[in-house]
Amino acid sequence: MKNLSLTTMKPEMIIVSFDRFRQVISCLLMAKKTRITVLNRGYQRG
Repeated sequence: MKNLSLTTMKPEMIIVSFDRFRQVISCLLMAKKTRITVLNRGYQRG
């Protein structure tokens, strides 16, 4: 497995938290081929 750190991925945008608003923004950024990294502390799989 590759080492996936911020230095190896070189994101153009870092999104902190991932609520509905940031989810829409990240979709728009990814549609424009922008490399993003999402940091979400409170995520829980349900």
